[in-house]
Amino acid sequence: MALEVSRETEGSRFVETIRLAAGDAGNRVEIGNVIDWHTKESHLKAVFPLTATNPVATYNWDIGAMSGATDNPKKFEVASHQWVDPPIAAALTAQTVLTDCKNASDKPDDNTLRLTLIRTPVRADNMTIRARRIWGHHEFVYGLAGHLGDWRKGQTDWQAYRLNQPLIAFEASKHAGALGQEPSHCSA
Repeated sequence: MALEVSRETEGSRFVETIRLAAGDAGNRVEIGNVIDWHTKESHLKAVFPLTATNPVATYNWDIGAMSGATDNPKKFEVASHQWVDPPIAAALTAQTVLTDCKNASDKPDDNTLRLTLIRTPVRADNMTIRARRIWGHHEFVYGLAGHLGDWRKGQTDWQAYRLNQPLIAFEASKHAGALGQEPSHCSA
């Protein structure tokens, strides 16, 4: 089941597909994006209004996870690789934002999480080389996964791996194979 939404604004075209992940492999909502980006001096963010209030969020890095406070004017965006989780009381349902290694996210207040999807830098010359590299075709996905308790109990890492490295099925034709009938990983 999927819902596709298409729109255009400020020179950019957006096609967003909202879908449920299949079976137990997911337990998440995925938002696929195909964007033709041509908007100057702008950020494109996905905004998640939260019902639970918390002044911190936990951010995934490849070497671990870190927690940070919200609404810090000197450090308003925090890099994260595959997920962001605003923690709540252990007995309540939490919501993790899963990403395919996008730029960063910020939490401007205790009830809002924003994921930065695309960013065109602002410069006096108006079109830096970096800004021109960002223009054009982008395809990415992000998602939402609910869980009980903190991110560890909710298997947030596992959901992020499933989003970023989905299983791809393929069919191989029948053949004898190079190893024969009894493959061995050790030989004398």
